[in-house]
Amino acid sequence: MARTGNWGDEPLKRAKKLIEFLINYNHQNNPEKELFTEWKDKDKDSDRPKLFIRTTFRELAGLLNQEIPSKYKSGSKTDKRKNEIQTTIDYLKKLGIVTENSTSSEKSKGIRSLTFTLWHSDKKQENLRQLELVWKNR
Repeated sequence: MARTGNWGDEPLKRAKKLIEFLINYNHQNNPEKELFTEWKDKDKDSDRPKLFIRTTFRELAGLLNQEIPSKYKSGSKTDKRKNEIQTTIDYLKKLGIVTENSTSSEKSKGIRSLTFTLWHSDKKQENLRQLELVWKNR
């Protein structure tokens, strides 16, 4: 697992950007569906909606690179962003916002199946506000 020692403003900003991107993501923007997203209904264990995603960190980094300008060259930019995504997801796991459901077989291929337990399926700003509260009160 990646190190998660710095809980400052930059990691929080990355976490917000990741969640915002995933909420806004539309399959029509990515016809090959390298990033699969699906809202799951609330279940008996939680009244909060869950966003399931299945992708590789490299693919997610590539999609995020289209959204976020970077000073890095294209290849190194994706690799750096991939590492940042892994670290960000590790933070979100520690906060109980993300759970990983990847099988060993998927992991060996670089595929990740993750569930984001959010606060609202249709209120992006409320999700970001709640994330910031949880982050700062950890």
